[in-house]
Amino acid sequence: MSDTWLLWEALEETGVEGAAVADLCTGSGALAIAAATHRARRVVAADVSRRSILATRINARLNGCSVQTRRGDLAEVLGDEMFDLIVCNPPYIPAETDSLPRHRSTTPLDGGRDGRALLDRFCHTAPRNLLPGGSLLVVHSSICGTEQTCSALREEGLEPEVVRRVPGTLGPVLRARAAMLRERGLLGERDEEELVVVRGVAASGKPVRSREHVTVTPYRDGPYLVRGPFQLVDQDGHEITLPARTIALCRCGRSQTRPFCDGTHKTVGFSAASGPEADAEPSARSDDSPARQRSSR
Repeated sequence: MSDTWLLWEALEETGVEGAAVADLCTGSGALAIAAATHRARRVVAADVSRRSILATRINARLNGCSVQTRRGDLAEVLGDEMFDLIVCNPPYIPAETDSLPRHRSTTPLDGGRDGRALLDRFCHTAPRNLLPGGSLLVVHSSICGTEQTCSALREEGLEPEVVRRVPGTLGPVLRARAAMLRERGLLGERDEEELVVVRGVAASGKPVRSREHVTVTPYRDGPYLVRGPFQLVDQDGHEITLPARTIALCRCGRSQTRPFCDGTHKTVGFSAASGPEADAEPSARSDDSPARQRSSR
């Protein structure tokens, strides 16, 4: 069975209707288009390959569905946007070197000496774009280390689970590299592997751990503009669910809906405070802010 459709089975089981879905390393766009045709609320498909982006656009049009395409490297193309579901079928074939290929014939295949060059980056970056309760799905060969993927997702605050295992013989590319794989201890005596799909689930109501900093910009006679991963709690310590990563915390004293600004501060006007923006760890807070910011680690 193709790894693409093995991943789709897991994606369908997770559920896409009404969800915001991101498909990284989209290739032909098959998974993104399948999600769109199954009533996903919004679908983003990304790949470093110009040909893949063009193919995805053409395939989406032929299938009469809406898919937003972006050219870029893994989760970096998502910026601060948040998703219910992020899927990835990255290059995971162990190669001669850790240098990632530039030729289009091997770009979809080679993943560094142990096959994890892109896998590990996905596991450590994509969780930051997950909404509370959201899921990641990633497919690869057991030769790359199934438990390593689970451990990487666990480090980022997700609950990992292997949801698909399909044993089989090595495909032609891995079979041609069997001697090299055995020399590195990645393959046993038999030319066999498992295709696995690993799901990582973010706890409901709890943002995923992030290594990013929160940036807080105070405006004179106006709001605090907060950018980055953060948590909000009210004065009683109850968490305020907020999927956005940029908000304005009002300190003008005129808002009737503090801490969320209703725009009345505009009547007094404000200008940017002098000096650089205040960069702080997510645990930092300002005494003037009516809401506390707490680390999401």
